Amino acid sequence: WLWQATGFILSPFLSPGHSCRVEGNMAGLMLLFVFAALAVVAADEDACSSTPASNQGTSVLQVHVGSGLQTAGREVSSQRASIEFPIEWVHVQKSGSTFLTSLVRIPGACPGLEGANSSTYLDLVEVAHGLGEKAKAFLRSLCNDSIDLERLKHVGVDKVPGYDAGKGRFMIMLRQPEQRFLSHYYYFGVRKNRTDEYDLDWYKEHSSACAVKLLVREGGCSNSSYPVSDDEVAEAKTRLQTGVAFVGITDQWDLS
Repeated sequence: WLWQATGFILSPFLSPGHSCRVEGNMAGLMLLFVFAALAVVAADEDACSSTPASNQGTSVLQVHVGSGLQTAGREVSSQRASIEFPIEWVHVQKSGSTFLTSLVRIPGACPGLEGANSSTYLDLVEVAHGLGEKAKAFLRSLCNDSIDLERLKHVGVDKVPGYDAGKGRFMIMLRQPEQRFLSHYYYFGVRKNRTDEYDLDWYKEHSSACAVKLLVREGGCSNSSYPVSDDEVAEAKTRLQTGVAFVGITDQWDLS
């Protein structure tokens, strides 16, 4: 039934009138999104089945780190999983930068932020987008080395820190592919009045399959115009399943 449903969802994008390049990007990214959605639901069901009723309203991330804190060893552990520092955030463009405010709230991640108000957490999102050396020093003073500051920007995991080096410490939020793409185009094209220089066709060519590119390539989302291959999509799904400690979906924020 999953393949039938996926085929139905993808059928508008696979019509003869669409370019092969966009077809491959959209099809691959939709498959990755469906895979991630199933992973989140499965994780949530598993968490609920092994968690007291009083805790079943909490998020999957909270269940993972809610008990067994070991700050001295720079590791947060629970009955179900352990999260090792530093956290490697896979920052997919337009997929919820405020996820950073969740990461810094993980017990033991940023001791310097204990007791901070909500505005302080939101300020961190702005800091992440314009990360200079002074901002890095500020965040490092709050979080020590619990969060890899080089990963706050949109860079592929093969470049920073390298997939094998960061395997098991990556965390990612994904978003429904077309919605993420349209948000990307609106923010960087329409909102910044750059549509004459970078029109919709340019974004289709350069910014499709953003999550796949970040998971399997060194570069960012928009710096490679050639479409992702079937092998890259398959590798992205494998890495998502075996090398990423937390997978969330922006469109299902509360569940994530």
